[in-house]
Amino acid sequence: VAHASRIHAMDPQELREIFSDHATNPYTTVQALTWGSYQPLAQVRKTFQDIPMLAEDIALRGMLNPQTVYAFPRPVAERYVRAVNVMWGSEHTINDLPESSFRGEPAYFVLIAGERRFRALRRLWDLGCDACQEANGHEPKGTCFARHFAHAVVPVNLKVGFTPYDALTDQFAENTHQRPKPEEEAIGFRVFYELMKVREPELPLATFARRIGHNPERVRAAVRYTTLPEYIQGVNSS
Repeated sequence: VAHASRIHAMDPQELREIFSDHATNPYTTVQALTWGSYQPLAQVRKTFQDIPMLAEDIALRGMLNPQTVYAFPRPVAERYVRAVNVMWGSEHTINDLPESSFRGEPAYFVLIAGERRFRALRRLWDLGCDACQEANGHEPKGTCFARHFAHAVVPVNLKVGFTPYDALTDQFAENTHQRPKPEEEAIGFRVFYELMKVREPELPLATFARRIGHNPERVRAAVRYTTLPEYIQGVNSS
């Protein structure tokens, strides 16, 4: 399995270093962030459905469920990016995250939960909602967005003082409660379990499953799927 094999190809000491820090006075607050100041990186879910419909719903009713965003200082953000690349075989760099500030200090804001809503917001920014298009025709990007979100700011649940390990755990749990495609979920379970065992080598699979909020038998079956030859996985996927 290509994704899982990347973990074993890396230096275990480097992986332990990624997760070596501990939360420092962590807290969560509701914060208004400027659109474009936070970004998602690679995650378990690759497929996002009904984005146009969700965009219209947000334009009509607002953001009923704020997205979850983590605020990291640069050294912690860099460790988070490294961990994401290990898990998903991506090639992100710190430059993929806009440099912002929070309470007078440099910060990087990372979207952890709510990428479907993020994509719907991006659609509103780029294209506008149906009502604005019908009333005003083609408008510059962001015009419709600013009508629905004053000063182009979006309310989020901002988590401060947490670690990359905390962020990845939250992200994985949030993005697998509503089930992704079975093959995405299976690879996600395997990759995340292997990565967590770097920090906790004796972590039982059942404990891992409960920690991320899933039935142990479901997780065990998914992990078993990833050990099948690739041609069999392909048959099962189809």
